[in-house]
Formats: sequence, structure tokens, C-alpha cells
Amino acid sequence: MFGRLKKVELFVPLAGRAFRRVFAGGALALLADQMFFIALTLLVLEVAGPGLALGSVLAVASVPGAVLMLFGGWLSDQVSPAKVLVWSNAGRALLTGAFAALILTDSIGLWHLYVLAGVLGVIDAFYYPASLAVIPKAVRKEELGPANALVQGAEQFGGLVGPALAALSVAFVGLGATFGAFVVMFLGAALVIGGSVGLMRPAGEAAAEGSPEEVEVSTGGVVEGLRYVWRDTVTRTMVFLFGAFSLAVIGPILVGGTALAEERLGGAAALGALLSAFGGGSLLGLGISSFSWARSGRRGLRMLLVLGTFGVVIGMLGFTEGIVAACALAAAGGVGAGYLGVVMVTWIQERTDEAYVGRVMSLIMFFAVALEPLSYAFAGFLLAVGLEAVFLAAGAVMVLSVLLSAASREVRQF
Repeated sequence: MFGRLKKVELFVPLAGRAFRRVFAGGALALLADQMFFIALTLLVLEVAGPGLALGSVLAVASVPGAVLMLFGGWLSDQVSPAKVLVWSNAGRALLTGAFAALILTDSIGLWHLYVLAGVLGVIDAFYYPASLAVIPKAVRKEELGPANALVQGAEQFGGLVGPALAALSVAFVGLGATFGAFVVMFLGAALVIGGSVGLMRPAGEAAAEGSPEEVEVSTGGVVEGLRYVWRDTVTRTMVFLFGAFSLAVIGPILVGGTALAEERLGGAAALGALLSAFGGGSLLGLGISSFSWARSGRRGLRMLLVLGTFGVVIGMLGFTEGIVAACALAAAGGVGAGYLGVVMVTWIQERTDEAYVGRVMSLIMFFAVALEPLSYAFAGFLLAVGLEAVFLAAGAVMVLSVLLSAASREVRQF
């Protein structure tokens, strides 16, 4: 069965046992993660009601991830990232089990939510870098593109289906049973990924545990990872472009898109159409990125051209008056975002020394997590100036970032 998968380039990585296990377990964990976020939101609303508590609990869940993300990448360079994924999913199972027990015994309080959300943030700081660092250890270098496309496609599927499943589960069986289901899902993910550990290439030696020297070594290891990125012009530039992309996309698309739909396009239905167009375009971009011809040739010029075009498309969104034109631009932007999300991660993985993959991947994740609230604030501030300003500024950030990057001959020619 799996031999036939080799006839379709996108599915070639699934012919390997290690990646099949990583992909299946990761997809299950991603779905559970998306469902958990919605269930946690509903739980906070039930315990504390709407207001400050919801935002503060979600903030407590996100802050440790931003602070510890680089250490999570360092750990994935010291031990097998597959083991980190197993430990993380086992920790998530324990965490959701604690939620379920407190809910079912009617003992849940607001302070429990803060503590458990904070622990979740710590676990996520180690999980997400490992989820990217494990891919180069599970597939051959020529399979990195399709493998990343499959993983990111599963992430989008989880983001689409997970919230609806969580809402249905809470409505029919309640919050306690829903959190109990998460225990099963995270444990299942840990067991499936655990079967891949022996199939991975060996990692470097792990640091000694439980001593002050470990903190010193890990801090030095994080700094060395930053130096590694800084020394390589191409990798440094791509990480910089990831940061610019995160700043220019997340807030403007959600905040600006909501305002655009409300003010010009007809309200909630139009917003749904815009987000669906962007998501559909992104899936198309993922599919395109899985083909070897889409990742070969003059990579630097192609990357800069697509990023620059993406910036222009985002800038144009602020001037659209009709739903058809807005959806067309959103779909075009989605194609670029989906394509770039795969090929840039793949190119960085291919360039990076195996001893530093976890730390480099964690830097990408750090920018995504740390810049998300700034992107929302950026879009909200500009919205007070005008709807056009939100999209123009986002497009300008991308175009200026491309022009700065294009000044490097090494980047243009890699």
C-alpha cells in the first residue's frame, strides 16, 4: 500500500515508517491542541464569566512559550526531538487529566486555570520546536519539502475542524468528558510517536539532568544557537523574513480582515468568505510547495519575488470594495503564505547543521509566538488611522524587508 504512495510526490515521505508515525501522532496532537484551546476558553467563561479573566488566562498560557521557546529548541538538539514530543504529549495528557478531574468533581477554580495554563505554556515551549526539528530526522533530505507540506496541511486541517469538534463535544457531553477525551488523544499521540524513536538517527549527547550546570550549559547552548544563525547570512535573512512575515500577516489579516468585512463587504458572512479564500489559497500553496521543481533553482530570487508579491497583494486589500475582488486577493495571498511557509522552513532545515536544527527551528517559532500580540496591536493601532493604513503598512513591511534582504548577493544567489 505504502509503496504506491511513492507515485505522488506529496505522499512519498509516508512510505517511511518513522515519518508515518511522527505524522500520525503529530496530526492527532494538533487536532487535540486546537480542540483544547476552544474548550479552555469555554471553561474560563463558565468559571469566571466574560471579561479580564479570559484574556489573562490565555496570556498566562502564551508567555512561558515565548520565554522558554529557545530552551526548547536547545533540548531538541541534545536528545531526540521524537522523545521530546513523547514527553510533551504525556505531560499534556497529565495536564488535561487534572482539568478533567477538577471539572468532574466540581472543584475547579480560577487559580487552577492560571496554574494549569502556565504549565501548558511551558510544555508547548518544548513541544513546538521539537515538532519541526523531528522532520529532518524522520525523512531523507530530498523528502523534506513534501514532509513539511503534509505536516502544515495537517495543522491547517486541525485548525479548521478542531474548534467545531470541541464545541460539539462540550455541547453534547460536557466539559469534563471533553477534557477526558483530550487525555486519550494526547496519550495516543505519545504512543504513536514513541514508536518512531528507535527509527530516528541518533542525536547528540544529552546534558546531565538536575544540576545547576545544566542551566549554565543550556543557556550557553542557546546563545551558541543564536550565533550560529547570525554567522550564516542566508539563514539569518530567512529568520528575519519569518519575523517580518509574522508581524505583517497575523494581525492585519484577522483584525484588518474583520474591519474590511464589517465596513465594506457585508459583515460576518463576508469575513468567513475572506478567511476561507485565504485558507483555500494556503492549501493550494502547500500543494505546490511539495513538488521538487517548486523548491529548486534560484531559491533566493524566488523567495524574494513571492514575498514582495505577497506584500503588494496585502497592500491592495485595503482598497477593495467588492467581495469577489477581496476574496481573489485573499486567495492569492494564501497561496503565497502556504508556499513560503513550507519552502522557507525546508530550505532552512536543509542548510542547518544537524546539531543546531532544534535551536534554529525554535527561533522561527519564537518570532511567530512573540510577534503575534505585537501584530494584533500593530493592526489595531493603524485601524484608528484608517482601514487602508492597516493593509498598506503590512504590505510596506514585507516589501521593505524584501528590499533589505535583496541587498545581499549571497541571499539573491543561494
